[in-house]
Amino acid sequence: MSTTALLCALSPPLSWAPWPPAGWENLAPPTPWVISYNYRKSLKRRTRCILPSERKRTAVIYHQIRLAMRPDAPKHKVDEALGLLRRMGQEIDAVEHWAVGRDIGGDFDYGALFVVKDIDAYRAYMHAPLHRQVDEIGLPLVRDMISQDLTDDEDPEIADKIRKIHADRFAGDPALAALIEGLGSYEGSGVPNG
Repeated sequence: MSTTALLCALSPPLSWAPWPPAGWENLAPPTPWVISYNYRKSLKRRTRCILPSERKRTAVIYHQIRLAMRPDAPKHKVDEALGLLRRMGQEIDAVEHWAVGRDIGGDFDYGALFVVKDIDAYRAYMHAPLHRQVDEIGLPLVRDMISQDLTDDEDPEIADKIRKIHADRFAGDPALAALIEGLGSYEGSGVPNG
């Protein structure tokens, strides 16, 4: 048995009550090595550790944008756009996890990452009205932008499906396409006709 498995098996369940229980005021908290077998057996382990080899891998899509702001972009408008990006993570149901903040290690100022569980959630995220509102307010402030997608979905057509969602989005919204054309540079998975 590995050290991780041993410590995991000996560690107390996460549902334990705070230590010490009533009447045990002067005892030290238990360690995995001093808990008796009978005491542990009486807990009827409702929880257990998940070993690394037991973790399930779930296919997801990570959609990331990186933004270099225009030098003349007003700070209050940039803050408003970043706030709307954060609202996207909080309010769009298709988003499982998200992060919005400073971009470190490149020629970009800010970035955002949104994790969705599948292509249908990706479509819902892309076509959310709040997403379009962010484009309207944020894109005029952006000089250069990269849109990237990373997925471990094994569907051989996933890249084509992602490109089609972007193409449909731009084809159905000429004003959005005009906002994109106003950028200094735009690269990646979301490029119209890309």
